[in-house]
Amino acid sequence: MVTLFCAVVGVVGSAFPVDIDDGQSVGHMKDVINEKKKYRFPADELQLFLAKTKRGGWLPDDDPAALKLKIGVIHPDIQTMIDVEQLEATREVKDVLVVNKMVDFILVRIRN
Repeated sequence: MVTLFCAVVGVVGSAFPVDIDDGQSVGHMKDVINEKKKYRFPADELQLFLAKTKRGGWLPDDDPAALKLKIGVIHPDIQTMIDVEQLEATREVKDVLVVNKMVDFILVRIRN
C-alpha cells in the first residue's frame, strides 16, 4: 500500500491523499480518486499526470507553482506538467513509481 498526494488542477484547496496497492493499475487509482471525491461522472474522465518539474525533480510544497495550485491558479509550470502525456490507465502504479523514482504527488485534471 502506498499513499500518493493528489491535487485537482484549477480547484482551490484540492490536495488530498489516496491510499492504493502499488500492484493495482492507474485505472484503479482513478476509481479510488473518483469514489473518494464523490464525483458524479465516470472515473475515466479523470486525467492523471506526474507532478515533475522541468528539472526532473518533484514539485515541492513551497514551490511557486504549488503555492498557486493551492489557490486554484494554474501556474505555467503546472500547465507544462499537464501538457505532457497523461498516465496510462493500464500501467501498474508500482511501475510508475519505480520508473519515476517514487513519485508522491499526482496532478488530477477533469476532462471537459
